[in-house]
Amino acid sequence: MADNPSRESSNEIAEKAKHPGSRCVTCREKIERGAKICIRCNQFQDWRRFFGLSSTILSLLVALVSVLSIAIPAVLNVRPPQKSDIHCSLLEWNAEGGNFKLAVSNKGNRAAVVKGPMLARKQTERDKPADRDQKKTSKRPASTESNSAIAENKLPLFHPEKDDWDQVLEPQSYRVLMFWADVGGSRNLASIDEVRQHYSLRVLVFPFESSTGTEIPCDNWETFNEMSSP
Repeated sequence: MADNPSRESSNEIAEKAKHPGSRCVTCREKIERGAKICIRCNQFQDWRRFFGLSSTILSLLVALVSVLSIAIPAVLNVRPPQKSDIHCSLLEWNAEGGNFKLAVSNKGNRAAVVKGPMLARKQTERDKPADRDQKKTSKRPASTESNSAIAENKLPLFHPEKDDWDQVLEPQSYRVLMFWADVGGSRNLASIDEVRQHYSLRVLVFPFESSTGTEIPCDNWETFNEMSSP
């Protein structure tokens, strides 16, 4: 007669007799020796029993850790860029004394090097390209400029009143700077109305995040009143 597969052989019974089963660490029911989980209370028998988590929850936690390991670097890369944000305001324009005062601030999160002020010529209608026919027929209007150094296109060189001034402007800080105008070795500064008729005042800045200079226009150049300066 063929052996019944549903019945255990005498050898298997003898083997189990030599190695009796153990008990579940949780419900204390008998389980097979070496079993990793109890089939009655579904509790792990190894180190995982100390966490009190089911296999489903444990799998979800492993998946969550995997997702966070990818998401966290992506979130850190979205943070605001590190750069300087320079602003300039005119505080005083002293044509008689040949000097002026500026307030330069850095509202960014990186430092910058402030080189000094400069005058940039404004673009006028005469500077814009015109048609050839208009160039032939048009006549240059009479000059309304005065006999000052600005009118003669002799732009002054601006020197700081203090030679040892710190050019590095740290983030979230400001500095009040005074410069004097040098034309041919002497102090010569025209009235602000005459200067801004043809020029705009700017500050040359070298941000730490860039190797090229940037010209920052003075915020209140067009609205500053020379009579209201202290």
